[in-house]
Amino acid sequence: MIKAYSHRTLVVLTTYNRPQLTELWLNAWKKSHIPDNTSLLVVQNCDFFPPPTTLYNLIHEAKPDYYAAHQNVGQDIAVFKDTVRDPRFSNFDIIFHCTDDHIPMRKDFLHAFIQPFEHNSSLALVGNHFVRGDFYDWPGGKVNDHYRTSCFAIRAAVARKLRFPRVIVNKWDCYAFEWYDEENNMTAQICNMGYTMMPVCGDKEWTECNEYLWDVGDLGPNNKDPRCRKNLWHIYKAQFEEPIDDRDIHSIPKG
Repeated sequence: MIKAYSHRTLVVLTTYNRPQLTELWLNAWKKSHIPDNTSLLVVQNCDFFPPPTTLYNLIHEAKPDYYAAHQNVGQDIAVFKDTVRDPRFSNFDIIFHCTDDHIPMRKDFLHAFIQPFEHNSSLALVGNHFVRGDFYDWPGGKVNDHYRTSCFAIRAAVARKLRFPRVIVNKWDCYAFEWYDEENNMTAQICNMGYTMMPVCGDKEWTECNEYLWDVGDLGPNNKDPRCRKNLWHIYKAQFEEPIDDRDIHSIPKG
């Protein structure tokens, strides 16, 4: 029996130029235990219009509750900003924001992100990955501790209070919102509002937090950093009974 929650949840899947990953993600969604009061919005980021038909058709075959074509300027952070401010979605309590390279690993993956909000009014965010700044040796200076913005659930009322960069055009504008802007990154803003946040996998190192969703982009089989090199396709195959040709997966563009 699928557990019901008091909150209405909007799941936002941002896709780009990787129909292979989108197909795998939507296959997992179809076979997962999705809580009641949950709707799916699939956003197709496009470099041009009309949207590329292969990905467009694949998405519509899955019959999401909502679909949007979005100009690929500002990547997934621009999508998040526009979704938060869209009056069509003002009646949702929780927003689960996810990019197409975060592949579900369990059929109950969404429950792990939604359930913690039920009886904790001070909780604002449940993140798939919490990254300590000292993980990176970045020549540009300090990396702030942060929740990654590629996969997280957030209380919608808090999301509507967030300040986004005035211009969101490229990756560095997205990084500013994720961690680069020390005072105005998402994690810092939520902390300064007085809310709490939690990683869905507890105190594990972020590279080991793949129990619910696996970041195949930054933690995939071809990553040059051995700390970030994972191959978990066998788990996906076992969970969702999907035959996958690993050679095809390795050729997927990072986006």
